[in-house]
Amino acid sequence: MKSRYFLIRSAIANLTKLSVLFLFSLVVAACSANTSNNSPAPDITAPADRALEAEGKTMLGALRRGQQAYFLEHQEFSETIEDLGLGIGADTQGYAYKIAQASDTEAHMTATAKNTGAKSYTASLFAIGEADLATTVSIICETDAPSATPPDFPPTPNTKADLACAPNSSPIE
Repeated sequence: MKSRYFLIRSAIANLTKLSVLFLFSLVVAACSANTSNNSPAPDITAPADRALEAEGKTMLGALRRGQQAYFLEHQEFSETIEDLGLGIGADTQGYAYKIAQASDTEAHMTATAKNTGAKSYTASLFAIGEADLATTVSIICETDAPSATPPDFPPTPNTKADLACAPNSSPIE
């Protein structure tokens, strides 16, 4: 006689197989429904691209905060990611990060997507005010469509209210 444990384990295994088959049949049905009326098949890569974009936004946000801290200490922006002391590398599987331009008054950093389905980003920081009393304002812009080219740098603002993204990009915050 089979033990209860064996019967329960077999039942769970069978339910798992049925669940997988059911989900697979739903996906097939959805694809069939979309192609039968000439609509495009569902984009199953979109969630992966959105996850990559979350990485790009998060890492660029960390670099931006690092630049703000660096500016407070040195009254200039850092030219290298290493000088920010964040332990962030210049490359990940999804993005290439770089400080494209840095000076006493502004810094521009980019996150360039390596996947053609993901958006690219530019973070820009500006020192506004008198040298010793300057404060930083910043903006992160994303391309309006997936792109392997980051957005152009935004124009230099006179005030925080003047911050705006370049054409073909939008602010994310």
